[in-house]
Order: sequence, then C-alpha cells, then structure tokens
Amino acid sequence: MLAEQPKVLVQDWYKDTQTQKMVRSAVEKVLDSNLPESYDRVLFREKCDSVFYLMLDYASHGRKWAA
Repeated sequence: MLAEQPKVLVQDWYKDTQTQKMVRSAVEKVLDSNLPESYDRVLFREKCDSVFYLMLDYASHGRKWAA
C-alpha cells in the first residue's frame, strides 16, 4: 500500500490539457520514487511515456483497471 497516493482523481481528465499535465506529473513522481537509480533520463522518459499513454488510452476508451 502506498503511504501517499497522488491526488489527481478528475473525471474525464484526458479531455483537458491541464489535467493531462497533472496526471503526467503524478506518473513521473511515482515512477521517480519507485524505478531503480540505474535508469538514465532517456529510459526514465520512455517509461513515463509508456505509463501515461497507456492510462490515456484506457481513459479515452472508457476502460477501467484496479490497483
């Protein structure tokens, strides 16, 4: 269980650029604190992109998942 959960629970967040930026920032913070130090900037950016675009795809198609 995460001690602190990001507070970006906004319905239809994927429809607004500003809320997309908030979600993207939350993804980066979570990955920054959980990925190994050995990840360089390029690999870190690739992982952030992968997670964010997966979330964006799920949200825009009405798919849901549980964590």
